[in-house]
Order: sequence, then C-alpha cells, then structure tokens
Amino acid sequence: MYFDDISPESPPHPDSALTGASSICVTAPAQAASARHLRKQASSLLATCTTSEDELSTAELVTSELLSNAAVHGRDEMTLAIAVTGRLLEITVVDHGTATASASRSDPDEYGRGLAIVDAVTHDLRIHRHRTGWRVRARMRLTHPRRLPPAPSAEGTPGSYETR
Repeated sequence: MYFDDISPESPPHPDSALTGASSICVTAPAQAASARHLRKQASSLLATCTTSEDELSTAELVTSELLSNAAVHGRDEMTLAIAVTGRLLEITVVDHGTATASASRSDPDEYGRGLAIVDAVTHDLRIHRHRTGWRVRARMRLTHPRRLPPAPSAEGTPGSYETR
C-alpha cells in the first residue's frame, strides 16, 4: 500500500496512467444508495473484463470496498473509474467536494479493515489525499482480459449520475 499527500493543485478526479485503456468514469452523490447502484453497474462491466470467476469476485470486492469507504467516510460526491489495458485492471474511487458530517465520524472497531483487504488482493494500492478529498487506486493483473464495452448512458439511472 502506498499513501501520500498531494499538493492542493492536484486534480480530484481519477487520472488513469493507463493510455489507450478501455474505461468508464461515473460520478454520483457519496451516499449508500449511490454506492449500491454503482456496485451493480460495475459488476456488469467487470464481468466483461475477465473470464476468471476468481478475478471477477476479487474485482467486485475491491470496487465494493472502495465505494463503501467513499460513501461512509467521503465528501459529497464520489467518482468511480474502471480502466482495463491489456492484462491490467485499474479501479479508482475518488471522493470530492464539500466535507460531510459522516466524513469525520468513524468507529475504529467497526471500520478500517477494507483497505487492508484491498491491499491484500491487489498488486498495487495507492491512496492519495488532496485538498478536496481522497483518491484510492487499486490495480489488478488479469489472466484472461476482455475489453470493456462503451460507457453506459446516464439516462434512466436514479440520482444525479454523470458519465465522463
């Protein structure tokens, strides 16, 4: 796991270093209902990334943990980005915007295991703090990658989702 503070000028949105990647990027309110919706959307997309059931389960777990962290501890918005290039799957969740009351409340006995789990099942976990939130990027190596389909339309989804 790698952690660092980023300068105030750093952008809050995912900035995948993967060039030529098939990717999606969706922004939603940092709330439990949004996290559930994004998890379902991500599961459908992740199923198209790999033929391995183990890799799919792991990618779904990573996505779920990162979205849950952003919804429970984050700011008012969160962005999920999924990119695949060759055999590399990158899952990034960024929380950004105004701090919320839930961002400062956490019980150490109930929380804190998610990132340790993500670190254990991925080959690279990077956590960056910036002036308006956090960016967490997890990378996994895939044994049988597939290309992602085009980004889903934001039409017909609950809440104020935005596809970038």
